[in-house]
Amino acid sequence: NLDVEKIVAVLKEASSDDNKFLHSKSQFQSMAFDMCVQIKPGVDQILLDSILENLLEVAKIIKDIAIVGGFSDKKDFNLLWLIRRLRYAVHAEIATTPANPTLRKSIFYFFNNLMDIIDKRMITKLANSMLTPMLREMVEGEHVIEELKQVAMQVGNRIKTIIGLQEYDKVRLELQSKMLRKRVNRRKSLAQEKINNPVKAATRNIMKQLKKQDNKKRKRRDIQEGIILPHKKRRIFGNAMNDTYE
Repeated sequence: NLDVEKIVAVLKEASSDDNKFLHSKSQFQSMAFDMCVQIKPGVDQILLDSILENLLEVAKIIKDIAIVGGFSDKKDFNLLWLIRRLRYAVHAEIATTPANPTLRKSIFYFFNNLMDIIDKRMITKLANSMLTPMLREMVEGEHVIEELKQVAMQVGNRIKTIIGLQEYDKVRLELQSKMLRKRVNRRKSLAQEKINNPVKAATRNIMKQLKKQDNKKRKRRDIQEGIILPHKKRRIFGNAMNDTYE
């Protein structure tokens, strides 16, 4: 409901007029930040859609604002800052409710809508930041949720179409290498923990087994209540005497 032209004028420091709600860059950034922190696991879908709709308007306002300090500065208030805040929400959902993709799916659609209002040059600059949370969902693994994977691939393919295959592969390979290094370092750290702190390592293993048991119980309960259908085993090779299923 705010006057967009007046907001832009304030951000460009072309206007000194006060507004009863907005009168400075810091206040506008604070408003955007307040909306971002409401995006967290378990948030109501209607509220989430409303916040992301507002943040798209924020993106329209800040996309052309000249930012002092460089595009990559974490303190700058620009599109990179906005995407980074949304990535924090993605990480929170992965850590707390990985089986519920609601928040991630909505944010991926936000990235898709964001590309409607920015040019190719800006998309190329933001490709790395947008692809980082989506790449995890596009690669194969036990964590993959098919519905979320399809959304991520849809948005990723659009980025590839806009910036070109060569630039897209460059960004993708860079992110995959970074992801692989993190996994190797984590495995190394966990292996060292078994030697340096065996009690903590044993506790971690116990908690992992308990989590697996809880997931199995939850899945069994959902099947009994008809929430999800049981997974039907499919014979992949073998004969009637010695079959192999998956």
